[in-house]
Amino acid sequence: MGEMTVIVKVQVWHNSEMPSDPTSVASRDWLVSGVQLNSGTPWPMYPEPMPIKNTIVSIDVEASDGGRLTSKDIPHYAWNPIENTMKLYLDLATFIANNQSKTNAKYWVLPCINVNLKHPFGITQAHKYTELWQHPLRVFPVPERTRAFLESEAPEQDKAWVFHNLTALSYVVGFLFDGKPAFIERLPDYDRIIQDLMDGQSRLDATSLMVGVYSSEVDEMRPLDLLPVLGLATGRPVGASWIEFRNEDTNLVYRIHGNLGRFTYGHGRPVVHDVIHRGGLGQLLTEAARSTMLSEPLIRGALRNTAHAISGGDATTIFYYTFTAFDGLFTRYSIEQKIHPLTSFLSQSQIDDIKRILVQTKTDIESLKTKITNPNSIAGRQQSSVIDKVANKARSQPLEKRSRFGDKLVALMMHFGISDMEVLATHYPDIEVWITQVNDYRNTTMHATHYENVFDPGARQNFEFITPHLIDILIRILLKTVGYTGNYAPYMETPNSSESLDWVTPTSSANSLGYK
Repeated sequence: MGEMTVIVKVQVWHNSEMPSDPTSVASRDWLVSGVQLNSGTPWPMYPEPMPIKNTIVSIDVEASDGGRLTSKDIPHYAWNPIENTMKLYLDLATFIANNQSKTNAKYWVLPCINVNLKHPFGITQAHKYTELWQHPLRVFPVPERTRAFLESEAPEQDKAWVFHNLTALSYVVGFLFDGKPAFIERLPDYDRIIQDLMDGQSRLDATSLMVGVYSSEVDEMRPLDLLPVLGLATGRPVGASWIEFRNEDTNLVYRIHGNLGRFTYGHGRPVVHDVIHRGGLGQLLTEAARSTMLSEPLIRGALRNTAHAISGGDATTIFYYTFTAFDGLFTRYSIEQKIHPLTSFLSQSQIDDIKRILVQTKTDIESLKTKITNPNSIAGRQQSSVIDKVANKARSQPLEKRSRFGDKLVALMMHFGISDMEVLATHYPDIEVWITQVNDYRNTTMHATHYENVFDPGARQNFEFITPHLIDILIRILLKTVGYTGNYAPYMETPNSSESLDWVTPTSSANSLGYK
């Protein structure tokens, strides 16, 4: 944002009065410690006890153009008593432009980090939103002469050719946010930025802009909920450094800074594409923006973790993000409670009888403490403690929900009507073998991080079959969760493939799921 002169105005000191002479050594030390030096004490010797440092809790900075920066989080600052200067390390919260008010905001703008909008041969669906053709915040608006041609009575095949050329010039994804057209468009230097990211010359960078119409009736941070969805669709985590709001003349009104996801670029693959899936990306963003599920942290976390899994890495990293995403979904849909053996297979009267017996068993075990010879001795207290632990376990252990990961995964697929287990049963003579293998991968990833027999060809082949299948199950469930009804590219197939979310049926082959 350029250079600026900052005047720090101290409003509250935490410990005592500041020395009257602001240029004195005592005054400079005060800024660091909050304690005046005792008379005759040479600087920088501190009096006892050690002083408590003053804390800057917030700051307002007036910029030379009249704008204002505010921060409520000062992670670090340092006073240089020799140069009589202070260096602030700010985690900026907001930037409010000169003479502007939030009520003037008309558009929200998100500079998206690491979005790779690959453009295959075809026509993007964004051009059906004519309001976006000459949007004031478009990077490459549709030229006036071209617009006149597209609105004329020219043959449709000629218009299609023009649309294709426009897509080649500027790949724009159109969607609806709060019922109004919004878009994502690549930045002018997109090709160079993406090449630097792919070559490792840059770890992260803004590649595209996401723009929508702002309404004061909607939470100003809600557009950020679309970032995890965009990350899943494009195959790598997507973030932003800020969200900004602009007025009708596109002038900046205010900007909210923060760590909104500054992820390292990963070499992933797209799951939902706007051209291949006939407007799929725009449709996904439109349907997700309507969904109430994006307001739930567990769902946003599962989306983000899945994007990390898709973006690549070693086996442990991919599995870690995959299993963590599944765990979040198990919690969100209360899967463990649904498959608890007590509630799933026993009647309520049987459950009540079991609980009554367990309570009595706990009481009987605790009664053994009365037989301790010397209960007040060290040995007696230890015996009493052990008996208490055994009694508590006798009461709680049979009631605890200790379902295996594989069992919860099967229950989650059943919850969403996914038929993969029926297909796998035709490939595995004993489906328990597949469930056990998945359990082993999950437990090893989360607790050991070392896979046995990694150089055994058979074990390696099984690993390569199961991994993409698990990720694909996760993708389908999450796309269903946010309300998507279009096509996607199954993870075990090529990125150019296109299938519905319910493409797996009981009559599908295990080969189509990647099992050979």
